[in-house]
Amino acid sequence: MQFEKSKQFVRVLCLALLMSMAGVAPALWSQSTSGDVVGTMVDPTGAAIAGGTVTAANVDTGVVTKAEVNAQGEFRISNLLVGTYDITGSANGFATFTLRNFTVTLNATSTARLVLPIASATMTLQVSADAHAVIDTTTTQLQTSFQTEELQNLPTSASGFGVLNLSLLETNVSSSGGMGNGTGPAVGGQRPRNNNYTIEGIDNNKQDITGPVVIVPNDAVGEFSAITDQFSPEFGHSNGGQFNVTVRGGANAVHGRVYEYFQNRDLNAENAIQGGKVPNARYDDNRYGGQVGGPIKKDKLFYFANYERHTIGQNLGRYVCTPTAAGFQTLSTVANLSATNLGIFTKYAPTAPSQVTATQDNACFDESTGSQYLTVYDGTTYNSKLGVYGSGNAYSIPLGNVLVASPEYSNHNAFTASTDWTISSKDSFRGRYIYNSSSAIDTNATLPQFFLITPVDGHIIALSEFHDFTPNLMNEARLGYNRGFNQTPIGNFTFPGLNMFPNLVLSDTGGLNIGPDQTSPAELIQNTYEFTDNLIWTKGKHSLRFGFEGRKYISPEMYIAYVRGLYEYNFLTE
Repeated sequence: MQFEKSKQFVRVLCLALLMSMAGVAPALWSQSTSGDVVGTMVDPTGAAIAGGTVTAANVDTGVVTKAEVNAQGEFRISNLLVGTYDITGSANGFATFTLRNFTVTLNATSTARLVLPIASATMTLQVSADAHAVIDTTTTQLQTSFQTEELQNLPTSASGFGVLNLSLLETNVSSSGGMGNGTGPAVGGQRPRNNNYTIEGIDNNKQDITGPVVIVPNDAVGEFSAITDQFSPEFGHSNGGQFNVTVRGGANAVHGRVYEYFQNRDLNAENAIQGGKVPNARYDDNRYGGQVGGPIKKDKLFYFANYERHTIGQNLGRYVCTPTAAGFQTLSTVANLSATNLGIFTKYAPTAPSQVTATQDNACFDESTGSQYLTVYDGTTYNSKLGVYGSGNAYSIPLGNVLVASPEYSNHNAFTASTDWTISSKDSFRGRYIYNSSSAIDTNATLPQFFLITPVDGHIIALSEFHDFTPNLMNEARLGYNRGFNQTPIGNFTFPGLNMFPNLVLSDTGGLNIGPDQTSPAELIQNTYEFTDNLIWTKGKHSLRFGFEGRKYISPEMYIAYVRGLYEYNFLTE
């Protein structure tokens, strides 16, 4: 019998090694998606109890996981869903002992000590573990984990990157301050692009400037962990922070939730200037959604689903420097001026209501010299902004400031679903799906006529199967897929004689840019396929972990700088 078990282990180990060598772009890391419990079972004198049994019963789902105690009185229970458990130990000649409400934390190995009293078989002793501090003595990694209540209520996680913002509460983590490539927090002074983002252990990294592909809504997150230093080998993807998110699951009791978080101009204090009050500009931030979870089959199969919509709307404004009505009239008389360019300029540039004065601090005023941006060229007139002289005939083009409305809004939709299935005492399955869809106004153009909607979509699928070959040999197989799409469009603007609308930049009018976002058109489609296998073998006092991961990236990207053409003019009259 023992020989057959050894043969089975050898087959599994050889298969894992062969698959790791045959994988596409193999990697020697594999993130944990669960929590483990290790501990000892002893009698009242502290002597080890050999040959006992330990079970971990999930308080919410009722799912029970069983482990055997070795000759040294030690046990290990791996691949537990994050949550609260009742840990029960039993052995012949001892009363049953239960440690209630024991917390299992993401990416951590919690330690439990079970002290079984000597008594009759009918006696049971229960001890509450509500105040139990989760201490992982098996690793040196620096990690902070956040539970569901913290994720929902801490204001730091209210916007932006959601629960990822909570990592800013850790030592050695700070905002990037806009410095360095990538998006997200800076860990240990490194660039954000050095971070690694995962959901249920599945790759969640953008392949262009990094950052997460999708965001799981706060109320749909089961637990979030941030590892900042000295992380274990399975977290070898990046040398920055390791940010892992798990998705909530269902329970034996049907539970639902409807929520809304909002902030607007009416809730904020008005600005006080010289004893008066200035009404707040529009700012409406509204995040709302609902969720439901429960059993499909009690103690066996569970579901969970969450939908959230997040809208932000505000009105901003910006000054641009353009000619007055008289200035446009004068421009129409300039000899040899391109009729095409003048037509485009007249069509899109707004008319200034009045000429600028030297005391105005705005788009038509040069703060460095205290002079106006005047477009008067006769070969001797000095242009204060450019520090150059004009040439040709003299033209006086009066300029003025125009405050143009710059409405900005974004709409973000997120759908999250999960399922957990305990197939048998040796097999369990987890499935996760996250979908994000966003649309926002691209305000990188100067004039609102060229503001366009930029779509961004993301998907992540995670499938995991856990199998216990023996009480001391466990395996996790994981399939993952992520897809990201974003686009910077150019719109349907037409320019006579060209197949695409270029950018016209006029330096002596404060750098007025006529045309769409200069980085458009651009598009990125990302597809990441991932297979992971983890094998845990407990032998005596030792726990050996083997793992491999293979990924395949398909990520076509379209971006050519200034493919539409960029035309810069020092003088408006050129």
